[in-house]
Amino acid sequence: MRMQFYKLRRWRKNDYRSENNISKREKINLYLSDLHKPLDKPEEIERTDRKVQEEIKKRESLKKQREEEANKLLARLNRRRCNAGGKDRRTRNLNAQKFEKICLDIIKLTLKNEFHNITIKRHPKPIRVKGYKSKVRDISLLNNPKNYENQSNIWNLIRRWYGSKIIVFDCKNYSTKIKNKEIYQLYEYLDRGEETASGKRLGSGEIGRLGIILSRNGRYDASAATALKRIKDDGYKVWILTDKDLTSMLNMYISKGSAERVFRERFTTSSGDTP
Repeated sequence: MRMQFYKLRRWRKNDYRSENNISKREKINLYLSDLHKPLDKPEEIERTDRKVQEEIKKRESLKKQREEEANKLLARLNRRRCNAGGKDRRTRNLNAQKFEKICLDIIKLTLKNEFHNITIKRHPKPIRVKGYKSKVRDISLLNNPKNYENQSNIWNLIRRWYGSKIIVFDCKNYSTKIKNKEIYQLYEYLDRGEETASGKRLGSGEIGRLGIILSRNGRYDASAATALKRIKDDGYKVWILTDKDLTSMLNMYISKGSAERVFRERFTTSSGDTP
């Protein structure tokens, strides 16, 4: 203490000759003022420690619960229990329905802390693309985030960039590569809310210009790459998420309680012809 006061007297003699001496003197004054603060009472320290320990136990318990929930879905996602494709049409349809249910449960679990009263609709929609009759097995997620006031929220960014009041997921349990047919299927399904020359508006525009394909394989051929570029030039985007992305969503849910980061990274890195 005597040494500290001696240094303080020496700096006073310098008569504020340099800014460095002023900052050092202020630091000493703060240090000396802290020495005179009353110490917490033993019972107060014990009460604080107890609250900290309770909070740690609570967080560990919640993380363990999240881990158990996620591991069940990881086991269901395993290809031994849910094969990609199938030998015949009946097997392929059964596997597709199973994969769709898994995707639905993963989205509901990993994003439940992101939205108010999370509402997910699951309804296959028959469409016709270039003369081919097909069925899009989609999952529609109402985009109503909890942190709506935060404009940098990823869901607000998706809503602002793509006009997506509803986010659509298309499940593809394929063992082969995605082709242009699958890209255009989802593209035709997007509710663009366009206005015709007569002034008539087609669709409500709630789904917007973003669609997400959940694919077992994730790979796509040259025709799909061309289709992705073409719809991008028209102002639309299709993301292709794979088994690895679904696994990342579950792992992120275990550690953080939400898979929001997976979508933020895809939004940030999505450029050029990359879906």
